Amino acid sequence: MNTTKTELFQNEQEYYGALTAWVRSLTAAYGEARTKAAGEEGRILRRNGGLIVSREEFLSLLKPEEEAFEAGELLEEFRQIRERGQKTIREGELIVMEYLFRVLELTEFEAYLAVVALACELDHELALAVGYLNEQTGIRVPTLNLCLRMY
Repeated sequence: MNTTKTELFQNEQEYYGALTAWVRSLTAAYGEARTKAAGEEGRILRRNGGLIVSREEFLSLLKPEEEAFEAGELLEEFRQIRERGQKTIREGELIVMEYLFRVLELTEFEAYLAVVALACELDHELALAVGYLNEQTGIRVPTLNLCLRMY
């Protein structure tokens, strides 16, 4: 996509697409860091022993870029997406989620939690990847524990 970071969103779908792509990048970076830390052939093993997933299988769900995990850079990208959303609202286009963030005066972390949860609803493969990363439950929605570890 050839859009600059300061360009307005054309519509709500483009905004949600940008947020979902950001959550995919964050999840992929966290998953890659976790599989590197896991050692032994880069597998993710849930603590209850119920599932082993290879690093390649996990990353194939998200098709991440070949960069190391940098939470700071990813959080800056999140801020830029939100700034674009706010600018789009100021220019007269309604983006409901960004509007709600503002009206409810959510902190960056609270907005992050809402975005990660919504992204899993919008993207089935992302939800599956989140299920792999949820250590004890395997559920396909992000737990608070997982969100805290990825933040």
